[in-house]
Amino acid sequence: MKQFYKRRKKMGAKGFKILGFVGLFMGLIFLASCAKTPKVHLGFHCLDGCNNGREVIEIGVYELADAEKINKVTYDDFVNYQEDPAEYLGDDLLNILNTFPLNETETKDFEFKDLDQRAQYIAIVGFFYQADLTDWKIVIDRSKFEKNPVKIEISENKLILK
Repeated sequence: MKQFYKRRKKMGAKGFKILGFVGLFMGLIFLASCAKTPKVHLGFHCLDGCNNGREVIEIGVYELADAEKINKVTYDDFVNYQEDPAEYLGDDLLNILNTFPLNETETKDFEFKDLDQRAQYIAIVGFFYQADLTDWKIVIDRSKFEKNPVKIEISENKLILK
């Protein structure tokens, strides 16, 4: 204990202030590293005949801050904006995570890490040859995709959340 007090006298008050700031700084770095970045694991399985006899279906995965516009859009309108969905979705669209082809009977898995902190929804859109006009898209709330992997089955021109 005596050695501690001797060192304290040598360092002076200024030295202890510096140590205090260093400790505070290290603590803040530790807390920042613990901050959770959202991620989503998506699995897709295309059943036989999933796109009305056409071999390939195009799937789009979108990261959204809000789901208001995607919930209102019709299939025909969205197909018209397929090349530039930001034109229709505006500020709701944070990122296009992926667009990819999926063949009949094919399965693909993706894990998207480091999603935007503002992301509240993931939208999955199927660009079908002849879409089921009620099930061509799925919008998933952040609370659901952060907890468990999301499985999507594609069957008979529609997307099915499993």
